[in-house]
Amino acid sequence: MAPGTISSGVLAPFVQELDNISPSFRIKGSQIKILRTPPEFYGTLKTKIKGAKTRIFLSTLYIGKTETELITVIQDALRGNKDVKLSILTDCLRGTREAPNPSCASLLAPLIEEFGPERVDIRMYHTPNLKGLRKKHVPKRINEGWGLQHMKLYGVDDEIILSGANLSSDYFTNRQDRYHLFSSPEITDYFNKIHNAVCSFSYQLRPSEKDAGFELAWPRSNAVSTPLIHSKTKHENTAGRIMRDLLLPSSQASEPEIDDDKDTIVYPISQMTQLMGSRNDLSTELPAITRVLELLSADRYQDSRWTFTAGYFNPARSLTKLLLKTKSKQNTVITASPYANGFYKSPGVSGMLPDAYTYLARAFLKSVREHNMSEAIVLKEWRKGTVGEPGAWTYHAKGLWIALPGDKSPCLSIIGSSNYTKRSYSLDLETGAFIVTRDPDLKKRLGEEEQWLQDHVKQITVDDLATNERRSPLGKIWDQSTDSSSSVLAGEEDSDSWFAREASFHYPEPRSCGLETEPSIFALLALLSPVGSTIYYAGVSESSGEFGAYGDPGTGLPGTFGVENAFIDNTGIDVMVNEHNVNLFRVVSLLEKMCLLATGLGATFDEELYGHLKDAVDYISATKGAYCILDLHNYMRYNYPREQPFSRSIIGDTSDWAAATTEQFGEFWYEPADRFKDNEKVIFGLMNELHDVASSRLLDNLQLVVDKLRETRATNLIIAPGYCWSGAHSWTEGGSEASSEWLNKLVDLTGNLAMDVHEYPDLDFSGGHAACESDQVANLEHLTEWLRANELTEFITEFGGSNTTGCVDMLNTMLDYMADNEEYIGAAGPFWGTYSPYYTDQNQWGSLEPGSTAIDGSPSLYNTIWKTVIAPKVPDELQVELACSGRWR
Repeated sequence: MAPGTISSGVLAPFVQELDNISPSFRIKGSQIKILRTPPEFYGTLKTKIKGAKTRIFLSTLYIGKTETELITVIQDALRGNKDVKLSILTDCLRGTREAPNPSCASLLAPLIEEFGPERVDIRMYHTPNLKGLRKKHVPKRINEGWGLQHMKLYGVDDEIILSGANLSSDYFTNRQDRYHLFSSPEITDYFNKIHNAVCSFSYQLRPSEKDAGFELAWPRSNAVSTPLIHSKTKHENTAGRIMRDLLLPSSQASEPEIDDDKDTIVYPISQMTQLMGSRNDLSTELPAITRVLELLSADRYQDSRWTFTAGYFNPARSLTKLLLKTKSKQNTVITASPYANGFYKSPGVSGMLPDAYTYLARAFLKSVREHNMSEAIVLKEWRKGTVGEPGAWTYHAKGLWIALPGDKSPCLSIIGSSNYTKRSYSLDLETGAFIVTRDPDLKKRLGEEEQWLQDHVKQITVDDLATNERRSPLGKIWDQSTDSSSSVLAGEEDSDSWFAREASFHYPEPRSCGLETEPSIFALLALLSPVGSTIYYAGVSESSGEFGAYGDPGTGLPGTFGVENAFIDNTGIDVMVNEHNVNLFRVVSLLEKMCLLATGLGATFDEELYGHLKDAVDYISATKGAYCILDLHNYMRYNYPREQPFSRSIIGDTSDWAAATTEQFGEFWYEPADRFKDNEKVIFGLMNELHDVASSRLLDNLQLVVDKLRETRATNLIIAPGYCWSGAHSWTEGGSEASSEWLNKLVDLTGNLAMDVHEYPDLDFSGGHAACESDQVANLEHLTEWLRANELTEFITEFGGSNTTGCVDMLNTMLDYMADNEEYIGAAGPFWGTYSPYYTDQNQWGSLEPGSTAIDGSPSLYNTIWKTVIAPKVPDELQVELACSGRWR
């Protein structure tokens, strides 16, 4: 493998630039075969697989779950030749989305069962951007917005097909794409190494007797630990080291002239930003395209021409700017007509996508006109019938052809998986090739490909798109949100900046198995279908279940249920859910009430009290469809509840003979976890406001409990408290004992773990005083930085304030801050009654309980704070059901 040079002249600068960016392979032009149609692509692929002698490797976004014919062809090849080994790489999110119903994963698992893992290796790449709570709560329909394995590599023995097509029936029949077959051992070996490298960062599919028919494991032989559990930075650093030698340009010196037989150079170009991170990014696709387009802006290339195509025309802003700067005079953009878009007339918000692309096409043409390029750049729409009608095709081709001065046919072309969008260069794994050729026959065939893709096109102008028939209903909304469409595309404003990365959705196609869309499109749709804030849960903390423990030692427990205490008030729950859109309730209990002192802490419960607790949980989760935090109000103590919160006997303190052990604490939590593991609306709040506990003991206690919880196979969300009353303001304080020094060491193998903090704005952060004197946002900032650095999220399970002006302002500001920072996923204000021992200024306050009043009969905080301050901040869209994402080994 060595850099190649083609004779000096107009082509030489392109070769020199690409030599500095990417590896290169010199071949004959005749070693590249250009396929034309989906049936030809599918037929060629099947023929190559049937004749396989040593290896088959397939990288794709997914294989259609009904592609039994393709699987049969693969099975026959493996049965017919014991020397053939199979490796398949798909995207994990896309490949398992339908599970436990039939899916890509369940289709492939029988191959391993029949031929064994020695011959068949199925891998599923999972983006490191989606894990923990975000993974749990983002619906499957949109979770691909955080990144995908998007490469399309179809290799058999010493040949490989590069394409943008996936492996499903529409791509085999009526979805137009591009397909280049390279007959070159060196090029095939190179892309096999790319394939294997990504496999080493991927889950391994294994057959299973579970309903889904498969399970996913992380092999010990993988290059790094799973990114769903461990540091993304470590993952990126390891990936950077492994990918480095594959992506860097060749080190050998260029030869003076290319051999007559070797008239073509192939530069593999890949985009691996998602895998390596921005700091280690050695990706080659965007730099290669950028440099080539920059060269075309020189005067010497004014007689060149280019054709650019993408089924979903939404190129990265930097590429759009470069296309508009080229000096060439005869340039064409080809994109799908709305009638060739797979979302045409699909139900729901996805049916707006064709209009969205129409609007972006119009915006591009307006930019072309404003740059005085209307004579130099034309836009053509591809249409072959109308989606949904007999004989109709959709359009998925992408690529670039460049003919330099003196050439009628292209001598440069790009083939591959990329859509050339912002998400392609930040979220997805892409690969392809930049072809540079002097071979007259290959140039002729590239020109024919460029032309036959235009057999079904029609030129479109700004005026055409302004007609009533083509006017996008989204245009008016978009215009109200940006200064001008041209500013978005010309670079004055980032069209994605006002739409959170979480909304960079990648929706499935309604009539087939896959259609890639891009962030800007959903920025447009977000105006009509707003995406809520990062707050998934909003609700209240129900305090009363712990009452009845304040008397002489051994008395007052468990208290008279329904008189001294109760877990919830059903009427209050009804009001909060029905009238205020609340979806979360924190239900409080006491260890000494669940496990009476006579029996000790452990697995023996007061079953009568547990029955009342289950009734409360069922009412919240089943009857009202909300979420329920089970909270222990024990401050990491057990034995002397009347002395709380400063009681003795810290759990796990081996120097205290009366203290419960860490193991007993684990035995206790095993019980509710096992009993509620099938109710995914139950959240386990491990402990309330522990204090004066060594952080090492805190970590030991919490880690054992997390492990015991997961032993039950419960995948419920766990929220873990910090040191020093779990205060947000003190999270990074306390030197070596600070929560920030320890809680990032807590490991949950499911990744479904969040931190649990409290934050009140009064002088001692207790919530016991009327005056608000502490800036809550300032108190949260250090915590936010820590959460972000450790890729963690946070529940604020207690906050609040009195009805003074200062408190109202602070609460408003804090709630806005939480909504603006994705690290905060939930919040709950207190339902403490007027008889709560925690309030010293209770005469003025009351609680957030609907219908309650303060002791003096004045309006309670429900009227003065909840209804006026907190309720208006509750997002319209909250988590209503969990998107089960599978259970990982």
